[in-house]
Amino acid sequence: MQCILTLYAQPLLSPLGRDAGNYSYHFHDVYSANMHPAALPLLPGLSAGIYSERRFMLKDISLYMAMLGIPAGMGAFGLMVARFGNPLYYRQQVSGAYGHRIGHNVSTGLQFSYMSQAVQGYGTASALSVTGGTLGRLWQHVYAGLLIRYTQLLPLLYSGGVGIEASKDCLFSAGFETGGGMVTTGSVNMQYRIASRLGLRLGITTMPGYCHAGFALQLHTLHIAVGTGFHPQLGFTPSTTIIWQQQEK
Repeated sequence: MQCILTLYAQPLLSPLGRDAGNYSYHFHDVYSANMHPAALPLLPGLSAGIYSERRFMLKDISLYMAMLGIPAGMGAFGLMVARFGNPLYYRQQVSGAYGHRIGHNVSTGLQFSYMSQAVQGYGTASALSVTGGTLGRLWQHVYAGLLIRYTQLLPLLYSGGVGIEASKDCLFSAGFETGGGMVTTGSVNMQYRIASRLGLRLGITTMPGYCHAGFALQLHTLHIAVGTGFHPQLGFTPSTTIIWQQQEK
């Protein structure tokens, strides 16, 4: 049982087709907010979305995610379901989260997850995970965040980063993830709104080294993003994100 659980250190449920979040107050959607629960209260309204990717163009290792963000006063609730794999081998996760704003410059969040894994002929294993984090404004256009994740029988994982809003249409962010004896991973990302309804995303990650790029289109309350990640040895990971976002009042 323990040997199976240690596989959770591998980022199979972490998207490779696009960036996993950002450090900002103005560039979040329900996807990035469920990746960082402290961003949930920054959502402008009720949101729902789906994400899919075909990792390295292989159907049997596809990743699917469904997300929901529900505002509640100064806070917001988040729900997320993710599944990776195929009928013979799969890994899935169900998460519930709550985020709350503390004044105008700080927000915090807590997420509880139940993860399970099944391998045909070898049985199943499961584990609970708790993730806590915070986001804050350091000064006018600079933001920072931190996440700490604990999973049963595994060491703590830490991730964090800084975001700089060069303008209302451009965000640069850099982050890291480390802990549990893993090699520290770094990432650099950019989001840029080319026009009022068209955006561009670029990013690069180390250890494992890969890059991703894509564009996002806004159609009233519907946001559609198409992108791909690229690994030098394993190839392309195309992805699609579709989000419905309640209009701001």
